[in-house]
Amino acid sequence: MTEPTPTARKKRTPETAATRTARLLALVGYLSHNGEATIDELAAHFNVTAKQIRADIDLLWVTGTPGYMADDLIDFDAFALDQGVVRLTAARGLEQPLRLGIKESIALLAALNALRGIITASDESDLGASSTTVERLISKLTLNLGENSRALDVQLSRDGAGSALAVLRGGIETSTPVRFTYVNASGETAERVVELWSIFNQSGHLYAQGFCRTADGPRVFRLDRMGSATLLTGDSYQHEKGHEPGQARVPRSGNTVVLTLHPHGRWLVDEVPHERLSEAPSGLVELTVDVSRPQWLVEFLLAHAGHVVSVSPPEYANLVADSAARALVQYGDLQESQGD
Repeated sequence: MTEPTPTARKKRTPETAATRTARLLALVGYLSHNGEATIDELAAHFNVTAKQIRADIDLLWVTGTPGYMADDLIDFDAFALDQGVVRLTAARGLEQPLRLGIKESIALLAALNALRGIITASDESDLGASSTTVERLISKLTLNLGENSRALDVQLSRDGAGSALAVLRGGIETSTPVRFTYVNASGETAERVVELWSIFNQSGHLYAQGFCRTADGPRVFRLDRMGSATLLTGDSYQHEKGHEPGQARVPRSGNTVVLTLHPHGRWLVDEVPHERLSEAPSGLVELTVDVSRPQWLVEFLLAHAGHVVSVSPPEYANLVADSAARALVQYGDLQESQGD
């Protein structure tokens, strides 16, 4: 009788720095409110392993307020921890709710006013709850800011994403082509005429999909890169079947690069839009990145070379090496001219 083959352990996706930071702050708040908890209880509450909770506590133990001397650091009861119980003895103020300053409050109020304009322009019935939430937050921030709120008067311009969204929706509903200016990923501005099929949200951005008469092919456009949009009244088109919002996808350039990062460079995961993320047992992190502009990748790698172990395919690494060599030559010439 043969032994059953053990089920392969599912590979865990490494968490981002933002996710762990949120849990660390929540852990301090939880212990401040509840007094103490076992490691297993904390693991169950935060949906992580007991090993991860211990690692979080070890990190919090060397975390604190500016100064970072012994009296500035978060502290736990070491004797209780030996028994598997986590008891916070000094939170150093991190258990207190975050208070926004005037600048932060004004910036948030500006963003909420802009969001209100977009929601109003979209005129979607299912956005009612979102609109109510935004209005409530605006009222609360305005009240807290008092006279300072008068320093802000944010409205979307007629060329903004809000009015463009309304025009695009009108184009879809009436099968009328839309003309708009558009700034692509390379920073080039051009006028487009598009027969729109759908508008969808992906990765926090609104996109419009349709047949671009200018490019003579299907295209996807980000709304926040659009300028003024107008309907070409008197013109019409037949809606292309099979292109529904749920099937829409943001196109990729097809140039895929794999970056291998040192463990101390994993914070770059939050800085780089990536297709895939994996972690080796050694702690190295692999990012699969879609690169539409090689120059962006060169600049990124030059700025963070100390965190990068390897780049694949190698021709991208050669681009970085060539760019670095040219920069060294230019610096050498500069030093010689200054010496003269």
